[in-house]
Amino acid sequence: MTTIEYKKLIKNWTKERIKHGMLKGSEYANSTDQLDSFKRIGQNQGLLPAQVVMVFVAKHIDSLNYYVRHQGQYTPIESVESRIMDVQNYLDLLYGIITEERHVQTNRVSKRHTPRRPHH
Repeated sequence: MTTIEYKKLIKNWTKERIKHGMLKGSEYANSTDQLDSFKRIGQNQGLLPAQVVMVFVAKHIDSLNYYVRHQGQYTPIESVESRIMDVQNYLDLLYGIITEERHVQTNRVSKRHTPRRPHH
């Protein structure tokens, strides 16, 4: 595959993956929090939201490993392309979780270190 072909492939793939993620994303979100499902599952199972996402990633990676080991000689319920898109989209969600957690931690630290103004 030439570099030009590869760049076109990835550009089209990325558009499809984002569309795929938006369609499936409603399964994981409520009206205000895109990460809600991972937070709820984590709370119910005693896991952090990032750990929940990694379980989903591991499940798909395991399926992809099986596909590669058997050189594509089996018919998965979901297409291999769909599983690859899912892994990439879960990594986007992981990025969102990590970003949100850092933001929360930063706010906690800054609130603890913000000098209080004396009341007059």
